[in-house]
Amino acid sequence: MKQYSFLLESIDRDNSYQDALDIFNTLSKEEKWDVCPRGGILKNVPSLLYRHVIKNKAFIDLYPFEDHKDIGFVIIAVNPKFRNHGLTRELLVQTKKDAKKIGIKKLIWKCSTKNVGSHRSALSNGFKETFVTMEFDL
Repeated sequence: MKQYSFLLESIDRDNSYQDALDIFNTLSKEEKWDVCPRGGILKNVPSLLYRHVIKNKAFIDLYPFEDHKDIGFVIIAVNPKFRNHGLTRELLVQTKKDAKKIGIKKLIWKCSTKNVGSHRSALSNGFKETFVTMEFDL
């Protein structure tokens, strides 16, 4: 199983984006919106701090959270064929170690209340509920 990570700039940045996009495209439309709430589209943006990919199975991306340089925002996607195999935990263990190396002291994971699996996974990996986002359809 091919795995790799990179911090900040890397010659593998474009290749890792394609690998992440391949995994992202295995998700349903609703799951894509949960992973990327601003349009449900995974973009290769310069603000990406870190990516860890388990080839064809799962990835985690780490972005700066707003203007806080010591807080990272994670997005995680697992190919539906490989869920419930401990991949999220594996990704988070490595990401926590690597995030500390670049000065990240806290990780934020956002998920929809409709995404029971993501919510359960966040809690089982040590994340705590800290706020609730409310929405109103017009």
